[in-house]
Amino acid sequence: MNHNGAYCVRHAWNALTQGPCCQCMTGQQKLDYVWKQMREARLSPKDCLIQCPYCLSMITDGKPCCDVIARAMAAILAREDVVNLGIEAANRN
Repeated sequence: MNHNGAYCVRHAWNALTQGPCCQCMTGQQKLDYVWKQMREARLSPKDCLIQCPYCLSMITDGKPCCDVIARAMAAILAREDVVNLGIEAANRN
């Protein structure tokens, strides 16, 4: 990307209009990106629009567009369940 992060020359990706260049992200960055979008979708379900960093589709109905994002979403939800169980256990003690 160039110095201001607005355009990825390598993939001809305009980050201002298309969001971060998903093709340049690491696996962890993609998971973080999906988690952030899922969190935003929970806060404002009317405007639920998720960009898939794996197949580059736009998810408008909350249903995964590909197997990779389906697995990523499942992993994120499982991680949140574990965290919530830990918080509940700590609150009981």
